[in-house]
Amino acid sequence: MDQRQRALEEQIERGILESEKLRQTILAIVIACGMPFVYATLRMGTQWSGAFAADTFDRLVVATVVAGSGAVVYGLVTRQLIARLLARGQRMPRGVRFANSVFEAIYVTLFVLAFAWVVDPIFAFTSPPTYLYLIFVLLTILQLDFALSVFTGVASALAFVIAGLVEFSKTTTIPNPSVLISPVPLLVKGIIFILGGIMAGFVARELRRRMVHAIETMEEKNRAIEMFGTHVSPKVAEALLRSGGDFAGEQKFVCIMFLDIRNFTSFSERIPPKEVVAFLDVLFDPLVTIVNRHGGIVNKFLGDGFMAVFGAPVAEGNPCREAISAAIEIVAEVETMVSAGKIPPTKVGIGLHAGEAITGTVGAQSRKEYTVIGDTVNLASRIEQLTKKFGAQVLVSDAVWEHAAPMDVTAEALEKTEVKGREAPVQVYKIA
Repeated sequence: MDQRQRALEEQIERGILESEKLRQTILAIVIACGMPFVYATLRMGTQWSGAFAADTFDRLVVATVVAGSGAVVYGLVTRQLIARLLARGQRMPRGVRFANSVFEAIYVTLFVLAFAWVVDPIFAFTSPPTYLYLIFVLLTILQLDFALSVFTGVASALAFVIAGLVEFSKTTTIPNPSVLISPVPLLVKGIIFILGGIMAGFVARELRRRMVHAIETMEEKNRAIEMFGTHVSPKVAEALLRSGGDFAGEQKFVCIMFLDIRNFTSFSERIPPKEVVAFLDVLFDPLVTIVNRHGGIVNKFLGDGFMAVFGAPVAEGNPCREAISAAIEIVAEVETMVSAGKIPPTKVGIGLHAGEAITGTVGAQSRKEYTVIGDTVNLASRIEQLTKKFGAQVLVSDAVWEHAAPMDVTAEALEKTEVKGREAPVQVYKIA
């Protein structure tokens, strides 16, 4: 079991302890509230039909109060012990849970036997208190343990049937109908308890499976968000969730965008740091949205700009065409924000280049990052720097322009330019 699985199991175990704490609370409340109900039922039965003599009624009430109070105290004490385990970050041993199920089955049996000894065995083993077994069985669902639910159902059935058979064997009076002291009703009710345990077990197992799936999905989503941000296109988001944000290294055709804020250094020197950060937040928020809307992802923030990738990790349409459209929309959005007074007068420079690049997640197990490596990235950065030389806001390489065509965009071919790190001059096109 690796560290991730161990952490997942710890989360589930803590959730089970929380559920067991809730279960004990529910039992204590149900039993405490049920005692007055039982008393009222017995009282009405005595008044209407004379079912019990006065002394029998009194003994029955005493038995109910003693048994019910004991169950409430047991539930509250167990709840307190579980709260202590949670505070210490400890687990409840699985064997203790099974032992607790046996104890609860025995306790309910003693409660039923108390009715049998005070009133009549036939009444006790056919009366509503016997359905307390089912309450305990169904509440094991909160433990998310199939085996425990089935075990509780079997333990309840055995305790009920054995106690009933023993008590009926002592009965000297044959009731009418005589089937009331037959083992058949006991066995049928015992089978119902077992079936209840099996059904509870299936529900518990399904809930556990869904809980594990939900936690794993959330963790995968969080890892993906750490690498790609919270705003990605639907197709990219779907791919991220399928992969868990773990993309193996592969060579892909991509279009790289580099964006730079013009004169940012002098601007940042004139105003307080908080205002600089606020300016970047206001500026980048709609620009990132534009990139995502066109199927790209912002791969890195570079202080006064960012690097975006189109065509990876998921290709949507024509990456070059989408990148050009995004660049034009970004320039228009910046002008709109300046006109609206949201930001001070600002210009950006954008460079685009397309080609093959190595893409994938790299880093340690605890911290991975999606990266794009290759000459395509380097040339895109150089082209962005050329925007200052040509007084342009958007420059694209000939590779981008060729792959984007045909496109209803006007482009001006500039003279081939020497670029640092490349032997041959580069052909670029001015879009804006």
